[in-house]
Amino acid sequence: MATARISVVNAIIWIILFFASRILLGTIMTYLYMVDLFKIWRTSFSIEALGESEYAKILMLRQKGFNPQPVNDAWVLACVASAAILTVLNWAWFYMIISTTIRRVSGRNFGKREGSERSVRQ
Repeated sequence: MATARISVVNAIIWIILFFASRILLGTIMTYLYMVDLFKIWRTSFSIEALGESEYAKILMLRQKGFNPQPVNDAWVLACVASAAILTVLNWAWFYMIISTTIRRVSGRNFGKREGSERSVRQ
């Protein structure tokens, strides 16, 4: 009896921490990451786009031998796709965690339609 309570408390704490770190914080950070990526992607190296102070930094980098270039479209697409895939996977994992926990605690099949099991031939 005590082991079952500890197991349930452990599952609840784990669900809360997973939600806080992966779903809440992860989704917010992914959104902010994508906003920054699109800002970088849209930036050209003109005074109008960057402002005088940022353009001066670009000129200073060029004087030191560096050659900053605009961001490649394929790189931005790969970063956005990977961040979106990871966020969707986090949401899917969270759904599976919740459904498994509810199923184990209540003994019901959560998330499955009735009659979806295949009939077995005898």
